[in-house]
Amino acid sequence: MNWVAGCEDYRKRERRQILEREPTRETEEAFRQELKWLLRSARQLHALVTDPDFPVPQYAEEIAWRVRQLDDSWKSLNNPVTEAEAEAFIQKHFADEASTGAPA
Repeated sequence: MNWVAGCEDYRKRERRQILEREPTRETEEAFRQELKWLLRSARQLHALVTDPDFPVPQYAEEIAWRVRQLDDSWKSLNNPVTEAEAEAFIQKHFADEASTGAPA
């Protein structure tokens, strides 16, 4: 599913350019605009795959999970958090990757 790959790409760039750095206002705004469209498409896809007549219902759980991730990204981008809150967010959503404080 290309849309899922697009979400993964966004999240990787979000981590590198927003969470692990001090982004410029322009960078934050660019991410905010992209995220708006990802959220819109996620909600539309979720509505589609949860329709009782949708032929591939197994996508519903995946899309619902992506909607939650993108909602969390939106909250994070629009409501600045403390360093401790940021680290907790990274651990929750990027558990399979190294911590921001650890060397790569």
